[in-house]
Amino acid sequence: SLGRVNDGTPTFVEFTDLSYDDEVAGSSLSFPLRADVCYLYSTESVGKLCIRENIMNPLPGGLCEINGDKTLFVSAAPVQVANLVQQARARDKIGFTFEITHPGVGDFFEKGSTCDQSDRRLQQKTWVRVDTKIPGLSCTGLQSVGDGVVEGFVTMFDAARTVSCTQQLPILRDFELPVRIDLTYDYLQNIQTAITVKSSGE
Repeated sequence: SLGRVNDGTPTFVEFTDLSYDDEVAGSSLSFPLRADVCYLYSTESVGKLCIRENIMNPLPGGLCEINGDKTLFVSAAPVQVANLVQQARARDKIGFTFEITHPGVGDFFEKGSTCDQSDRRLQQKTWVRVDTKIPGLSCTGLQSVGDGVVEGFVTMFDAARTVSCTQQLPILRDFELPVRIDLTYDYLQNIQTAITVKSSGE
């Protein structure tokens, strides 16, 4: 499900030397005006993982179910986090996967790249940060940067990319563990509108 939308600050551009020198036939002419806009974007998401006192054989009727799909709350963004799924892995370990998807119409690039289209290594790349705040978290392709936090770049080659994680559990009891998954990337969007040139009547 989509969450809040943070509106950006409007930026005004003034074309000081813009002039149309040819004759305007009729009262006005319309021309397309296109801009390629690159901006730093973040996708924020949070879900809850299920921890039980007995991971492999939990008692029925407990607080939550270990195996299966988990609800994700995701901010509105062009690149999305989706399909959070949890599995039991061992007596003191759970696994979970999530997908990075791109339903948007623009292109995304490694953060700080200013959407440089000349370098293919920067394209379809996002910074991913996963945070459970519990030591023992590992995710494929990401590096540990502290207790329960892993991060790193992920490149998408298809419409979706799955990331797999494992969480070692130092304490076993029944509770729901929040997991935060954030993406940061440069996003390139083509914006087009029409500009009207009116005859001065001369």
